[in-house]
Amino acid sequence: MKMQVSFRQALACAAGTALSIVGLGCNQGPVDYGKFERRTIEENLAAVDSASSIYATLLAAGDIDAAAQQAQAFLLTQPGVDSSCITSDSTVWAFFASGLLAGAGDIRRDTTGSGAAGPEREPTVRVSYGGETGDYTRYVLPHSAELPGTQKAADAMRGIFERKLEWDNDEMYKGSEVDLGMALGLVTMGGGILFWSGHGALGPPDPYHEVPGLVLGKTYAKEAMAKAAVTELLGYLDPATGQARQAAVLQFVGDKDFHILLLPDFFSENADFDRAESLPINQTKTIVYLSCCYSGYSPSSGSSRLADALFYKGADLVCGYTWEVGDGFSCDKDTTFFRALADTCLPWEAVRAMGNQIEPVARRDGRQAQWTAYGDSLMMLRAVCRVKRDDDTLRAQLVQAMRGGSGSGINALLYAEGSSDPAASLMIVFPGNEPGMFNCTSDENATIYWTDAGSGRTYVVMKDFVGVSGTIDVKRCQSDAIVGHFDGSLGWWDFGKDPEKEPPSDTIALEGGVFKFTGKVSSGKFSPQRFAAGQPPSER
Repeated sequence: MKMQVSFRQALACAAGTALSIVGLGCNQGPVDYGKFERRTIEENLAAVDSASSIYATLLAAGDIDAAAQQAQAFLLTQPGVDSSCITSDSTVWAFFASGLLAGAGDIRRDTTGSGAAGPEREPTVRVSYGGETGDYTRYVLPHSAELPGTQKAADAMRGIFERKLEWDNDEMYKGSEVDLGMALGLVTMGGGILFWSGHGALGPPDPYHEVPGLVLGKTYAKEAMAKAAVTELLGYLDPATGQARQAAVLQFVGDKDFHILLLPDFFSENADFDRAESLPINQTKTIVYLSCCYSGYSPSSGSSRLADALFYKGADLVCGYTWEVGDGFSCDKDTTFFRALADTCLPWEAVRAMGNQIEPVARRDGRQAQWTAYGDSLMMLRAVCRVKRDDDTLRAQLVQAMRGGSGSGINALLYAEGSSDPAASLMIVFPGNEPGMFNCTSDENATIYWTDAGSGRTYVVMKDFVGVSGTIDVKRCQSDAIVGHFDGSLGWWDFGKDPEKEPPSDTIALEGGVFKFTGKVSSGKFSPQRFAAGQPPSER
């Protein structure tokens, strides 16, 4: 159902309120107004601008290492520079006495190759309701003009969700509208999918390891940046002693304007992905997918600081790339992952469908980007139940799960393709709460019920009933995920007949039945463990 007020309107209102008074709606901490003033910041930015010009000249000669080193050497001669460092992505950073952190670098991304998926050639599949993720998707494309693949991937994802899930409840934010106020609103709306695709960069060590950050779309000329730095951006750029730095100023080499880089502590201090009170209990999970360079970067020992920040503020699944990544590779992996997930694969199954997760092209420092994911590998967009009867495949529009020590199973309402009228209701019950192969004619409480909508007859197979058969193969029934298959020849007995002694009056055959359901109803989470392709998650 469409909201009366769009998310964009609500977000704009929230963002405007948050930034109208410095400090309102965010955890900025106290600031020292004495040393962080406009004239000083403008001088700091002028130094970065000059360093960026030096960088650009040597970069044009083909030596990025010399470019970064010479830019750093220049910065260290400038008044007000306390220290400087070069991060692994060749960005030169300067810590100024004013409290500003600002840098310049060759923030590039290969835009060759299409990468993104074309139109779906497979038939439309209407999968079932009952998943854990709300049907709201937010597409954030800060650099869609210079990175056309990000727009192409978002458009492909929209098509996938519309065809496979009937989702059309989404908003897209592009270019300069992706500013800090917009980001504040985006990270406080829980439930659904947040797809952010654009530039990423590495910030200085915090405190020992470099940290990944996301580049906003809004740009500032030097004077405008200095003004904004001492007004609405003050607490984010210049934290008080003991407070976390949430953002830095970044200039792309070859560009006179400045950007804002959101650091992990911006999300640690402001995000709240658990705010989904208005959603049904099973639609409160959040996927944060960051198709940006370095978004999944982690040191050789340890996890991603950005993924950790998002996860511990309520995100349930966080995906990204470990290094500089090109549009062709990232767009292909982005769309492949969500197409598989929209087919109601569990995330670890969707990863298996992606194939190779390491970009074949070696980029900066000869390193290759790898797609990575942290979090709940058993979260499901939508539950599924489908079965073939008389060569017609029926699919569920409503699935409910039952879990218990004495018995578990599902209830599903089934529809023929393209029909709005239910064809039948199905109930599958199996004993206990563990995987296994259950024979309905011999195992107590292993039962398949089918109630035909047209005739009103209920067909069944269960223990000791004559002339029927059926199996329920439960592949997984752990960590709240139920996955299995079923088949059967079910019978209907006319009034007065004894099913344990007489053959059925009529039978139906069910073939190729599949059910997948995950029924978590709490906000509890696994540790943000990275999971591997093709390997089922261990119980944690």
